Order: sequence, then structure tokens, then C-alpha cells
Amino acid sequence: MLESLKQIGDVILVQNESDAQQHVVVYGLNYLVGSEVVTEVGGYLGKVRDFAFNPEDGQIATIEFDSFGTPVVPSSVLSTYAVNCSEIISVGP
Repeated sequence: MLESLKQIGDVILVQNESDAQQHVVVYGLNYLVGSEVVTEVGGYLGKVRDFAFNPEDGQIATIEFDSFGTPVVPSSVLSTYAVNCSEIISVGP
């Protein structure tokens, strides 16, 4: 999918919409937004509202979370937090 990227900025421009949709589902990124963020001992921190990835290798670099986990609510309205993916211990239900 990375070779399909035409431009990266506030938006990601791809050549073909269906190609992008297929890869989002394959990589599981469609389930990332809204996932719970918890501490190592199970303390609830919030829900994922957004993420950033490295366009060179496609690896997710950071996740942004808040109490709702919905990117529709502007980050200026509520407190948002970000964590570097190197700090993530595990991912799963």
C-alpha cells in the first residue's frame, strides 16, 4: 500500500480508493480507532481517537487517545494524550 501513496499531509492522497480500503482492513487499522487504552495493571486511560504512521515503513508510530475515542470531537474541546508505540506493551482484547 505504501507505494500507492501520492501525498501525505493533513490527508493521505492515494491513487485508488479501493486499494486503500482493502489495505486498511487487511492491516486491522479499521479496528484501532475506538480501542481501549489501559495501563499495565488494567487502569482505564481512554480510547484511541487517531494514530500516526511512518510513511517509510508503514509502522504505526504513535496513538492519540481521549475519553471518548471519537475523532469527530475536536481535540480543542477535550483533553487528548499521545503515546509512542515503543511504550506499548501488548495489543489485544
